[in-house]
Amino acid sequence: MDGIDELLAEFITDTTEALEQVDVKLVELETEPEPAAMLNELFRLMHTIKGTCGFLGLPRMAGLAHHAETLMDRLRNGEPVTNDAIDAMLRVADRLKFLLGAIESNGGAEPEGDDEAIIQALQLAGSDGASEVPAAAVAHDEAPGAEPEPAAMPAEEAPKAAAAPPKPAPKPAAKPAAKAEEKSAGGDGGDAGSSSIRVSVETLEHLMTVVSELVLTRNELTEIMRNEERTTHKLALQRLSTVTGELQQAVMSTRMQPIGNAWRKLPRIVRDVAASLGKNIELEMNGAQTELDRQVLESIKDPLMHMVRNAADHGLETPAERLASGKSEKGHIILNAYHEGGQILVEISDDGRGLNVDRIKAKAVERGITTQEDADRMTNEQIFGFIFEPGFSTAAQVTSVSGRGVGMDVVQSNVERIGGSIDVRSVEGQGSIFTLKIPLTLAILRALIVGVDGEDFAIPQTSVDELLKVEPGAAHSIQLIKDSPVLRSRDRLLPIVDLRTILQLPSAFDENGQPRMANEQTEGFVMVIRARGLRFGMLVDSVLRTEEIVVKPLPGALRNIEHFSGSTILGDGRVIMIVDPNGVRSAAATPSEASMAPSNTEEEEAENQEDKQLLLMFRAASHNRKALPISLITRLEDVCLTDADQSEGQWHIQYNNELIPLVWFGAPPDPTSKERKPLLVMSDDGKSMGLLVDEIVDIVEDVVDVQIPSEQQGILGSAIIGGAHAEVIDVGYFLGLASSHWFDPHQRAKVDDTVKILLVDDSPFFRNLVAPVVRAAGFDPVVCSSGAQALDKLQGGLHPKVIVTDVDMPEMDGFEFAREARKIERLKKVPILALTGMLTDEAIAQAREGGFSDYISKLDRNGLIDALREFTKPKSEEVAA
Repeated sequence: MDGIDELLAEFITDTTEALEQVDVKLVELETEPEPAAMLNELFRLMHTIKGTCGFLGLPRMAGLAHHAETLMDRLRNGEPVTNDAIDAMLRVADRLKFLLGAIESNGGAEPEGDDEAIIQALQLAGSDGASEVPAAAVAHDEAPGAEPEPAAMPAEEAPKAAAAPPKPAPKPAAKPAAKAEEKSAGGDGGDAGSSSIRVSVETLEHLMTVVSELVLTRNELTEIMRNEERTTHKLALQRLSTVTGELQQAVMSTRMQPIGNAWRKLPRIVRDVAASLGKNIELEMNGAQTELDRQVLESIKDPLMHMVRNAADHGLETPAERLASGKSEKGHIILNAYHEGGQILVEISDDGRGLNVDRIKAKAVERGITTQEDADRMTNEQIFGFIFEPGFSTAAQVTSVSGRGVGMDVVQSNVERIGGSIDVRSVEGQGSIFTLKIPLTLAILRALIVGVDGEDFAIPQTSVDELLKVEPGAAHSIQLIKDSPVLRSRDRLLPIVDLRTILQLPSAFDENGQPRMANEQTEGFVMVIRARGLRFGMLVDSVLRTEEIVVKPLPGALRNIEHFSGSTILGDGRVIMIVDPNGVRSAAATPSEASMAPSNTEEEEAENQEDKQLLLMFRAASHNRKALPISLITRLEDVCLTDADQSEGQWHIQYNNELIPLVWFGAPPDPTSKERKPLLVMSDDGKSMGLLVDEIVDIVEDVVDVQIPSEQQGILGSAIIGGAHAEVIDVGYFLGLASSHWFDPHQRAKVDDTVKILLVDDSPFFRNLVAPVVRAAGFDPVVCSSGAQALDKLQGGLHPKVIVTDVDMPEMDGFEFAREARKIERLKKVPILALTGMLTDEAIAQAREGGFSDYISKLDRNGLIDALREFTKPKSEEVAA
C-alpha cells in the first residue's frame, strides 16, 4: 500500500475483513430462524464502517454505510427480512469493496460516482413504512456516543419512495442456504486487541526463511555427527535439534490459517448462482477450522471457487428435474476438509446428476484426445481425467456461469503447482466427489531420498502410496506387455516409469546410444504414485532414507523443466532436485495406459477391498515374516543403536525432536553395533514408541484373519497373508513394554463361536489396534469410522451381537449414536459398550443414563474381551451360572 498513510492502510485492512463478514452473515441471514443477533451484528459492522469513513473524510462510503445501517436498524426493530433487503445489502457490500480497491489504487482518494440506485434500493427494501424510517435513523445517530458523521452526507433520505412502497416479498423456493460448521469468532472484538498484534507478511516470510536455513544447518550437523566417532557433542546436538524443531513448529504455526478463510465467498457465490439458474441449493461446510499454510491457502482459493460454481451449475439439477428423478427439490453441496497422512484433503461433493461417462468419452473422441478403441478400454477414472483437458466441456450451451471449457485445466494446474492432486469419483444420477489433496506447507516437507544412476533425488513422501522391492522371480517383478514395462500388484497392472529414462541419465542408454527399457531382469524399488487419475510405478535404484527437507525454488533457467518442483540442500551440503510426480507422469510415454484396466469390475473390487488393509511385512528375531497394519505406523526410520541412550533400564532414541522408548523382539540387540536397522515408529495421543526390526520385506494388502492363536508374547497368531504364512503382531504388547500406562499386558482365551461385533471409532489407530485383538479372540469385528457410517450398516440389515463405540467422536458422538441405534426395533436389546480414554464415576453414570450396557476404558483390552464374552454368552450358560 505504497503512498497510503498508516491509518488509512489499517482502515482498508479492517474494512475489508468486516465486509467479508457482512457477505457471509447476509447469506446466513436468509435461513436464520432467529435473526435478531445477526441483525445486531450487521448493524454494528455498518455503524463502525460509517463512523470511520466520516472520520477519514470518505463521504461516498460513509453515505452508503449510513443507508445500509438504517435498513439494518429497521429490520432489527421488527420489519420482515425480505429477499429485496438481502439483495440490496449485498449490492452495498460489493460497492464498498469496489470503493476500497479504488481508494487503495488512488493513494487514498475516494473516486467520484453515483450510488443513487443502490440507496433507493435500500430505501425501498422492507415494509410499507420504509419511507418514514430514515429520519428516525438520523435521530438515532445523533444519540450520545455515536460515531462522527461524515462531512457530506447525501440529503435525499425519504422523499420519492412513499408513492409506491413495495410489499414484503415472500422468499422464493429456489434460494440457497449456507451452513457453516462454526460461526466466525471475530464478531465483537472485545479484548482481542490486547492479546494479538498485526505482523506484516514480509516479516513472517523472512522469519520462515531464517528458520529454514537453521533446519538445514541442523541437518548438516546431524550428518557430521553421524559420521563422527566421537560423541562428546551428541547431547548438545540433540538439544539443538529439539529447540530447532520447536522453533520451526512455532514459526510454522504463525503461517497457518483455517481453511474457512478460503470459504468465505462461497456461500455468496452459491446464492448468486442458485438465483440466476432458478435452483434451490444448500451449501454445507465442515472442517472450516482445519489449518494449512497461508501460501497454500491463497493458491487454492480460486480452484475451490471454480469447483463449487461448477457443482452448482453443472452438477445439480433444477428443482423440476430433481423431483422427476425422485430426489428432494433442494440440491446439496458439501465441503469437507480434514487432515490425513500429512496432507489436507478437501472434498467437494454434490448429490446432483453426476458425470456422464458416455458423453465425456464421446467428446474426447470427437476432439481427438483419444481413439474410440482406447476409450472403450478405459476405466471410468481414466475417462474422468478428460475433464481436465484445456477447453474440454460437455455443456450443451454456454451460460453466464460456465460452459466455455475454461477452468478445470486451470484448477488442476494450480493444485499441481503446489504439489497437490485431484481425484474424481462419480456415479451418474447420484452425484460427484472431487477430492483435493494438498500439502500442509510448501516450505518444509518430509521426503524420500532415492538413488538413480549414482545421483540422489527427493520425492515428496505424501505422493507415495506404496513402496515395493522388485527383483526377478520375486513376488513383485516387472513384466513386459506390448513392449511396455508393467508391474502386477493386487490384480492391477501398473505402468512403470523409469526415472533414469525420464531424466535421460547416462545409464538410460546402451553403448549404441539406444534407450534402455526396464524388463523382467530389472532390480530396484518401485514407488506406487497416483497422479492425474492414473496410478503408476516410478522405478528407482535405491531408497536411501526419509528426511525433512527445506524446499528451495528453482532458478529461472530451470523453471520450464516439468520433472522438478524445486531443490533442497542435504546435510552433507549437496544440492539435489525434488522430483515432481505430476511432471514425471506428463513426460512419461505410456501408450498402453488404456489397456491397464483392472482385472475385475469396480463393484467387485470395492467389495473385495472392504475388509483388506495395507500391511507392512518384516522380519525380526527369526526368519518368519511378520505383519503390522501400516495405519499404525507413523514413520519408518533407519537408525543405529549407537545413537540411543539408556535410562532406568529403558532404551530411548531421539525421533522428531523427542525421546521415544525402543522395544524389540527377543534378546536385546548389541548397543555398540554400528549396523543400521529399520525402526517402526508408532504414535498416538502424544505417546510414541519405536519397534526395532531386522528387515523390511514388503507391503501387501490383504485380510488379517488369525487362524492359529499364539501363546508367544508379542504375537497374536498366524495367518495367511499375501499367499504365505505370516505372524500377526500384537502391538498392544509392545506398547505396554514401552509405557506401563499405555496398555495392560494382553491375555488371550479362545471363543468357540464366531459372532459379529460392530466396532465404531473415529481413530484409525485404535480401529486397527483393537480389531485384530477382537478377531483373534474369536469374534468377527465389523469396523466403522463414524457413527453415521455405523448407522448406515445397521439400517442396511447388519445385526451384531454387541456394539462397541467410542464416546468422543466428531459430528455424531457415542451418546447420539447409541440413541439412534436404540430406535431400531431389532436392536433394542443388543448390548452397547462405551469406549473412552477417561474412566470416572461421573462418566460411567452418564453412560448408564445414555443407554450403554457397560463402560470400558480404551486401554483395558482385557476388560473389553471379557465384556464381549460375557455379553455373547449363550443363554444356557447364563442359566447354569
